Amino acid sequence: MTVVKNENWWGGEVGLDRMVLRGIPDPNTRAMAIENGEVDFTVDVPYSETDRIDAIDGINVEKYRTPRVYKLDINLKHEPLEDVRVRQAMSYAIDRYGIVEHVLYNVGEAAAGPFLPTMVWANQSLSLHQGPGKSR
Repeated sequence: MTVVKNENWWGGEVGLDRMVLRGIPDPNTRAMAIENGEVDFTVDVPYSETDRIDAIDGINVEKYRTPRVYKLDINLKHEPLEDVRVRQAMSYAIDRYGIVEHVLYNVGEAAAGPFLPTMVWANQSLSLHQGPGKSR
């Protein structure tokens, strides 16, 4: 899709005459397209590539907190998971910081609940236990 500058725009000078929007479904292909100069802007390159791409001259990678949640669903109607102590032990065993560092490549943060603490509806009384891995 190509969008062009609206000469009747009332909100100030528009910085571009036109912009071509092209869908690139594969995240690895998006990473290669920005690296090779085929595109000027992209989003959602693989997390494992962000630091490498950011080190390339002329490319600036910006990382933002996202409300995306990675979660584990558990059927609580079966032993031993119906015991709250077992579920608490499992929760304490999850290395949230390790997941952020090694799975998300530091694109994210360890969660105390399903919502970012900055969201209005987040439970502000939740705290993140240290659990295994690096202490923060």
